[in-house]
Formats: sequence, C-alpha cells, structure tokens
Amino acid sequence: MTTITSSLDVQLRSVSPRDAAALARLYNHGVASRLFTYVTEETTPERQFEVIDEAKLRYPFLVAVTDGQVAGYARLSPYGGTRPWHRGLGEVSIVVAPEFRGQGVGARLVSGIVDAARDAGFWKVVSLIFEPNMPSLSLFRRAGFRDVGVYERHGNLHGTWVNVVILERLILENQD
Repeated sequence: MTTITSSLDVQLRSVSPRDAAALARLYNHGVASRLFTYVTEETTPERQFEVIDEAKLRYPFLVAVTDGQVAGYARLSPYGGTRPWHRGLGEVSIVVAPEFRGQGVGARLVSGIVDAARDAGFWKVVSLIFEPNMPSLSLFRRAGFRDVGVYERHGNLHGTWVNVVILERLILENQD
C-alpha cells in the first residue's frame, strides 16, 4: 500500500449498513455543490442501504473514519458493460466531507480503493471527473491516474453543459 502523509489519524474499513446516514449526508453535499454528479435530487439513508447491499456482490466500498466520524468514502462500481471482458474494469468514485478536505483523507481513500481493486482482481480502474473539479483531478493524478481524454458536453446540469475528464490507472499486477 502507498504511504500517505496526513495530519489526521484516518482509518479505512469496509462500508457497513450503519454508515448509510453518513453516506447520504456526504453524497448530498456533492449534489448541492454540483462538483461531481449530474444527480439533482438528494439521496436518503434508505437508498444508501441499497447501494451498500449492491456493493457487497463484487465491488469494494470503503469508508474513511477519523475520531469515530465518517470523513469520506470510496467505491468501485461497474464500468463498461456486462460482458466478460468488462469484469476487470471498475469505476472509482470518492467523496470527502467538506470539513476533511485537504487533510489527506482523499489520498488515503484513493490508495485504499486501488489496493482493494487489485485484491479483488481488477486490472484497470477509471474515474470520470467534472472538468472544473481541480482538487479531485489533482488528487487522482498524484495517485498515478493518467488523463485519457475529455468527454465534451457530457451532461447538462441545471442548464450548464459539463465536460468530464477521463482518467485511468492500470493495475499491472493483474495483467499477467
């Protein structure tokens, strides 16, 4: 695992149903900020229970905890299609609570989810990040992701077209 310097004591663990309310709160910050999702309606803890349950099937889903509080989460979800050659591809999503940004939580989450993807047999992970979200783009680039391209005008959010930067990281250990 990559060593990350942080000013906080950040522990990573697998998500559990008890995290549903915290996940909803974090996701809803993103909905309000318009920095990482086209979703315009807030989620609920009940919906997050469903998301947690779906993740148990195959895709790693981690939470970062500091001082007993969920400071962020990282999850891997399907990328591509359902055909056999897509099984080794995963899409990384990371959300960090506003009060914990810039303190190493995001770096721990990126490192942890890449390690979890490797351990689960994935050979490549990708992330699609809104072009204006420079902190997230910097975070992923520092973690070894490379830019692949830009989906121009990929979606419309409240009347504004948003470009999405495509990043990828190969997991060479699983490409034998």
